[in-house]
Amino acid sequence: IANVSILSASYTGSVNDRVAQIEAILRVSTAQPNQLLPLFGEDVAIQQFTVKSGDAKLVREGSGVSVRLGKRGEATLQVRFVTKIGGDVTKRRLGFAIPPALTTQVALALDQPDADVDFPTAISMKRITEAEKTRVEAIIGSGERVELLWTPRVKRAAEVAATLFCQNTSLATVGGGVTGISGGMGTG
Repeated sequence: IANVSILSASYTGSVNDRVAQIEAILRVSTAQPNQLLPLFGEDVAIQQFTVKSGDAKLVREGSGVSVRLGKRGEATLQVRFVTKIGGDVTKRRLGFAIPPALTTQVALALDQPDADVDFPTAISMKRITEAEKTRVEAIIGSGERVELLWTPRVKRAAEVAATLFCQNTSLATVGGGVTGISGGMGTG
């Protein structure tokens, strides 16, 4: 791999509750012909692979995918893929391995307005709140992973209808020609 470098990588996409759909543009350079560069592992499913410039071919390698660069020089690759979202209702998680690049930019749109976002693998991150989405723009160093965590927006008190549960019990006693009723109320 010393003969192959990813000069720049950009990942853009949209994220919903189940999957992230991402498009990657990778600019690679090789000093030797016929080099193999590992791209993604089994945590992503490739939908489309396009060579924008240069000589490259996608190959399956074990549980992941790599690219074989035929000639020395630069190539620009476009890869569309999907990956699953993990976590639970309170904390959602997007994580997948990426090939290390000199510069990596990530721009994702979460289908979640006003989400609280954490991007531990980013050097810098900006969160932009829109009406129905939260946009995240980040720069990752030479890391080998995108790791994004977010908490969906909690409904504000004014948006939630109050619910009150009430339990009422009464005890009736009959004796000596007199009827008595006593009651108690509890809330829960």
